[in-house]
Amino acid sequence: MKLQTPFVLAMSAMLAASLSAQVNVRGETATVVGAVAHSGSSSQIKVIKAGTKFSRYFRNVAYVRGAFASNSGGGGIAHSRTHGTYNYAYLSISGRASSFSSKGNAGAHTTKDATKGAPGSIGLKYFFSSKKTVKGKLKIVLYGKVSKGASAALSVSFGKTLLRWKSGGKPVIKEMDVTLDSKGMTFLVGGQGGAMLKGRGRIGYGAKALITFSPKISSGGSCTIKKGPASCGPVLNGKVATGNRVHLVTLSLTKAPARSFGLTLYSPNGKMRALRNKCLIFSKPIGFRIFRTSSTGTATHMLPLPKGRNLSFAVQDVIIRLSRKGLDVKTSNGLMITCKK
Repeated sequence: MKLQTPFVLAMSAMLAASLSAQVNVRGETATVVGAVAHSGSSSQIKVIKAGTKFSRYFRNVAYVRGAFASNSGGGGIAHSRTHGTYNYAYLSISGRASSFSSKGNAGAHTTKDATKGAPGSIGLKYFFSSKKTVKGKLKIVLYGKVSKGASAALSVSFGKTLLRWKSGGKPVIKEMDVTLDSKGMTFLVGGQGGAMLKGRGRIGYGAKALITFSPKISSGGSCTIKKGPASCGPVLNGKVATGNRVHLVTLSLTKAPARSFGLTLYSPNGKMRALRNKCLIFSKPIGFRIFRTSSTGTATHMLPLPKGRNLSFAVQDVIIRLSRKGLDVKTSNGLMITCKK
């Protein structure tokens, strides 16, 4: 059983995100970005002015009973187990219309006409830059799905490269190695979608343009583990194995009370203080996770650390038991973990 605090859950992602954090993603509407929905005599148009700057997220939605249209975009940093930590920017368009009447007249579409809402394409401008030079992988994906009678189209242009996708086509994928610096890269992203329904039925469109930049992780570096002074019984040892993307630290606890709950504590400096029972414990822990010892008083923890970072922190295991005399606390020695890129 292991229960991790948000600090521990985010620890590897935060450390691996150091290179991604150097990259700045800014967005701006290159055209009026509008969404139009209409059904029968009802209609609605929602627009964002051209030249509107945004960073993380924007969305405008037009809605009437029987139809809606939505445009959204944004950029920032994300993390996944599959792709690691990366920077991203996107444009997403969608719309749907439906009617249960044979006389139905409904529709949804994108527009850059803030006055009349005439169907048309919308555009965004994204700028990726970094104060420090960062090498990595650029990936652009254009894809979507439309129902019969609806349409959608996407485009992304940067430098001399132009990518296009339209409804009915296969996803468009472009990957390349790039270097980001203070000069940066500018991407123009366009999208257009429309769905018009006459009579009974349902019709819709949805499409997305996604730009990602994954910084290249250093393949070098190493980690060392220094064992601190003994405390009051439990012994904590550690070893490091280096993989393709991470240093994997294995922590092994022995000589601890059997079948007991424990806390793995994290400290920025490993400084300790003495408890009333003379056991040593971190003075200022900054995170923890819960575990349970085995029938032989042992436990194992795995801690993946990203390459390409200078890191220094300490870990310690604390065993807590309830007895007739009250709360019984046993602590292990500390381990100072230092990684260099």
